[in-house]
Amino acid sequence: MFSLYPKFWTVCRIEVAGRPVVASADKRRIRLWDPQAGETRTLARVKGPTHALCPVRVGDTTLLASAGVERVVRLWDPTSGREVARFDHHRAGRLTSLCTLPGGREGDLIVSAGNDGALMVLDPATGEPLHTMADGGSGVQAVCRVDAAGTHQLAGAGLDGLVRIWDPTSGELVHTLAGHGGWVHAVCALPVDGRTLVASGGDDGAVRLWDPVAGEPVRAMVPESTMHTLSVTNAGGGTVLALCPVRTRNTVWLASGGDFPGVWLWNPATGRGGGWVGWGGLVGAKPQCGWIRGLATFPRTGTESLVTCGYDKEVQMFTVQGSPSFRGF
Repeated sequence: MFSLYPKFWTVCRIEVAGRPVVASADKRRIRLWDPQAGETRTLARVKGPTHALCPVRVGDTTLLASAGVERVVRLWDPTSGREVARFDHHRAGRLTSLCTLPGGREGDLIVSAGNDGALMVLDPATGEPLHTMADGGSGVQAVCRVDAAGTHQLAGAGLDGLVRIWDPTSGELVHTLAGHGGWVHAVCALPVDGRTLVASGGDDGAVRLWDPVAGEPVRAMVPESTMHTLSVTNAGGGTVLALCPVRTRNTVWLASGGDFPGVWLWNPATGRGGGWVGWGGLVGAKPQCGWIRGLATFPRTGTESLVTCGYDKEVQMFTVQGSPSFRGF
């Protein structure tokens, strides 16, 4: 049965005992799924929805970081399910997103973001925040690491409709990128023609690409009007809630999911659509996946599969077969 609340909030890939597995979170549990073995187990039970997951390297161990409505970042041992550490430096609001940076005393730094409008960088080895970055804006919906021009930067998506680029070493704001007509819910970094760009998406239904070094827009990608897109728009949908680069043998596609059936593929080098995942694009056809809340990738030989989670079904995995000649939108 369809629900206005996600069944699964977030999904990510993590290595456990040398094998890639999928971590997912709903409103009460964090679970691990081994697609190769066909096994699923509950890693931990939590109070309230977990909105963000990401792997964190600490020493020789890869841990799983989680954050959500409790306003606490927790570190879990993915083998035993034991909680290793917790950090509660954010002062208000739920936490929405996590990512990592190299440079910690014993491994990765953790970056957390939330509705308090702050991006916080902390070292899990010491438990102390190194920088707190805020620009007086509203809540941060998503954060990602951007490796461009030989440096590590952070991109944050805000409820004020802006994308901000931060220097995590100094804590300084580098660029403020304006162009979205509404809240921005998703952001990710991806390679395009030899450089790293930032993709963002939100309430206006557009996927926008930015040059994080120059601080300039590259292009905006919006589906052309079809019977399907018009029906989605007229029903009040079209919001982009998740973005993720996914590699096939010859192309890096940008996957875009939200409050519409299936996942749209974009060719970020040309700005053209590349097809659909989880839905055939036919009006009246039943989609294999509904509204999307989280996207991740899973390695296959020479390519990647796309992992989805969201509102009306379980975590699913799809083969990606984008087409440069696609004319669906």
